[in-house]
Amino acid sequence: MHVDGAVAANVFFSGGVFSVSEARRRAGGDMGREEVFVIHNGQLGAVPQATRRTLASIALRTLASAGKAATVGDLFRIHGIVTRQQADFRWINIPDGVEIRGDEVFDPSRMQELYEVGRQRALEGPQWFTGPPGIWQE
Repeated sequence: MHVDGAVAANVFFSGGVFSVSEARRRAGGDMGREEVFVIHNGQLGAVPQATRRTLASIALRTLASAGKAATVGDLFRIHGIVTRQQADFRWINIPDGVEIRGDEVFDPSRMQELYEVGRQRALEGPQWFTGPPGIWQE
């Protein structure tokens, strides 16, 4: 059985394994500044809702919370690596105020609504966070 998606990491980044800027330097290439952009297709804030007193409900809520915490940890890890390599770090996600319904069902009208949220944010100008979550630098 193949297992992926958030088992090892929610956000994959090969940084720390090798330095792209060091590889370019050794090859005699341009020493321009590295930039890392992370687009998180989700939200990090807690969703206030009652959890039914069943093992399945509690387990699902726990897994959802753990997944968000793991994403926060991944963003901190990537920020640390990128900062150590003197590169620029930017990340963005779906704003916490946007309602995301359903986990598995592909609803074309809902996807269009989410697309419009992203399009509007892009038209308003750069809204990238430059620090890890909790250190909301823009």
